[in-house]
Amino acid sequence: AVGQFPGFTPAFLQPIQNRVLMLSTGVRTEIAVKLFGSDLKVLEAKAIEVEKVLRTIPGGVDFYAERVVGTPYLNIELNRSELARYGIPMDQVLEVIESAIGGQTLTTTIEGRQRFPVRVRYARELRDSPASAGDILVYTMDGMPIPLGKVATIKTVMGPSMISSENGQLRVFVQCNVRGRDLGGFVEEAKVKIAEQVKMPPGYYIAWGGEYENLIRAGRTLRLVVPIVLFIIFLLLFMVYRSAKEAAHVLLAVPFALTGGIFLQLLLGYNFSVAVWVGYIALFGTAVQTGVIMVIYLEEAVKRRTAECGGRLDATQLKDAIIEGAALRLRPKVMTVSTVLASLVPLMLPIFSAERTGIEVMRPIATPVVGGMISSLIHILLVTPVIFYWLRERELKAGPGDSR
Repeated sequence: AVGQFPGFTPAFLQPIQNRVLMLSTGVRTEIAVKLFGSDLKVLEAKAIEVEKVLRTIPGGVDFYAERVVGTPYLNIELNRSELARYGIPMDQVLEVIESAIGGQTLTTTIEGRQRFPVRVRYARELRDSPASAGDILVYTMDGMPIPLGKVATIKTVMGPSMISSENGQLRVFVQCNVRGRDLGGFVEEAKVKIAEQVKMPPGYYIAWGGEYENLIRAGRTLRLVVPIVLFIIFLLLFMVYRSAKEAAHVLLAVPFALTGGIFLQLLLGYNFSVAVWVGYIALFGTAVQTGVIMVIYLEEAVKRRTAECGGRLDATQLKDAIIEGAALRLRPKVMTVSTVLASLVPLMLPIFSAERTGIEVMRPIATPVVGGMISSLIHILLVTPVIFYWLRERELKAGPGDSR
């Protein structure tokens, strides 16, 4: 009902989210299209055009183009020739206008620790219209009173209610929120449509702000952090095994875990966000850790069988040893995955978590971990032993003199 009130544009956000967005980006919504230029009227007209384009894009809600022109101002334009004819100095007229309409501080009273200015100006009924302001008296050099209306043109004009500037230029913004789709996809589609349908005059341009700014910064950070995380994992594995081949073998757990996380993410309808990527980074470490433990079990099983067979294994004995090591790892791996699922699955079920505070962040973090642990279980128990057998079989065929 409130949203139907003429001239009122609501935006539905959580109070804390509203404040954080305002403090960090300067607008109260997730997306802000900032228009820069030198003329506020042109900027306002272009902002309305941008708003119309945004309304045609699926997923957008709470549209509002800033209206900057629409506040009445009392404009007093002095006539220099009339001032000269009457012999009235301009600074004297300006002083009278300031005192009569704006008010002039005469003194300050002190009451205890408080100070109050004493200001004088005309009563409201003597200054609230162009006609009444024209009756304000100014004095010539001879002391004769002259109405202000005889030496000035006084009228009411419409002007900006607020003038905003950024980077040294005037700014008007169009703001909106996004529901039911990813923020980045909405902005990319909006950029294309606005570029096609809104023609900016020379010297005017558009920039994108709001929560989208945080998305761009987070994207740059993640493009740097994720490769570094994977490189550090590979480096640690190389230090453990002293073999790039073995390190790459264990690191294969990462893409297999990634597939399960992506499938569950698509199934639940979560878009890629910072919270989702945090979940993937946590998943990578857990998946590699379980892969390392599986390889340790397989190495120990092969060493035991080698000792039993007098220091040399054939392909059949190697296969039996790997099956034995993988079987020993079955229970610990299932226990690990069960523990993770038991702790995170309740976050995914409304019956347990409902709409608790912060659940909208915890669920995207937990989704990749839950899906990835299920797919990594299949990989660690089935694929890792096969790859391990393939590497060891090649070593057997190459002979004892060949190094890894």
